[in-house]
Amino acid sequence: IRYVDLEIDVVRAPVDQDPRIIDQHLLKRAVQRGFITEEMAEQSRAEAEAAYQQLVGGIGVGGDLK
Repeated sequence: IRYVDLEIDVVRAPVDQDPRIIDQHLLKRAVQRGFITEEMAEQSRAEAEAAYQQLVGGIGVGGDLK
């Protein structure tokens, strides 16, 4: 099994705080070092933003109401 960590994460901790997108600098560094492509990084950013928007809107990832 090969696993590539795309570095960027969306968190809400503690649960009563607003969600945040974290570790964007690690994603940028992974691109600079050639571990992932810029296209993969853009896709990761888009997915993180979508997850963030779902959490802000009160809909959990996968469509579950929170």
